[in-house]
Amino acid sequence: MKQNWKIFELIISGIQIFLGIIMLIVVYITITSHYYTLWINPLIDHAAIAEMAFRGNVTLVILALITIFSGILLIKNKING
Repeated sequence: MKQNWKIFELIISGIQIFLGIIMLIVVYITITSHYYTLWINPLIDHAAIAEMAFRGNVTLVILALITIFSGILLIKNKING
């Protein structure tokens, strides 16, 4: 029974790492597509665009990094469950 749980934990951790990477890719695509049009506009300050991008997407980036980190820790058996 222990081996079945080990395989299940490896599958779950792989899914967590995959979803974290997918979340980072989606955030990157969102930032580049949305803020590219603002970046080429000469009337908007570039520092304001960077601050707006940071405020709008920092939660998703942190969540994606936590997901990847928890998947890695689950593979290394640093945490259980």
